[in-house]
Amino acid sequence: MRAGRVLARSLGDRRRAVAAEQKSSAFDARAEALLGAWHAAAAGYKAQALTAAGNQRDRIEAAIARLERDAAIYGEKFADLKDVGRLSWMALGEALRESRAAFERASDHAEAALAAARGH
Repeated sequence: MRAGRVLARSLGDRRRAVAAEQKSSAFDARAEALLGAWHAAAAGYKAQALTAAGNQRDRIEAAIARLERDAAIYGEKFADLKDVGRLSWMALGEALRESRAAFERASDHAEAALAAARGH
């Protein structure tokens, strides 16, 4: 009977380890996709900024710099969370939601700068 409990505990530990690894992989994939979106957006805005007038270009480039700065901040935050590795899924999810909201704010700011440059 005792051997059965030890085996059951061992299997339970293994299942928890697999579940934790799956959560970690899912977080990594989502964080990587989100950071990829940040960098793709910045590259797209940079291309559009090339056609803007001088003073408008400065405004657009400032918005792009903000986008890139925020991407770097969240990239570091994601790396820190990954290094800790034992945080709850709730904490990882909150970091992704917070990053997505920051991305949307920075992207909206860049879009507004581009719209102003086009005269809209």
